[in-house]
Amino acid sequence: MLFALTPTLIQYFAGRQTAGYVQPELTEMMSRAQLYLVSAGIAIQAIIQALIELRKCGAFRLIVLCLFNLIILVFALFLSSSADGPTAVKSVVGEQSAWLFFWAFVCAGSSTWFCVKGAAERDAA
Repeated sequence: MLFALTPTLIQYFAGRQTAGYVQPELTEMMSRAQLYLVSAGIAIQAIIQALIELRKCGAFRLIVLCLFNLIILVFALFLSSSADGPTAVKSVVGEQSAWLFFWAFVCAGSSTWFCVKGAAERDAA
């Protein structure tokens, strides 16, 4: 995740060093960060991890979280296709991508936590 956001951070810090730099709004910076693609990557990782864990034990919570991650993945891929278009409103793209990134982070984190918890329980037994 940090590597995905690095180009935007570098562009921000490099811009601050130049004369006449106008700091963009936060939502415009978020739209440049390609958070839709970062959200898709996080969701894919969580889905794969959950599917591997589901092979070992079928937990209903993991199935639900896997479905949420799948929904996030579909939304992220669909919305990213028009995010860089000439008629895209950068502030809306930034806001929507930030919310999707937040929910991808929450769902993927919860999924990872359940996977790790399940693996620890199996190792303890």
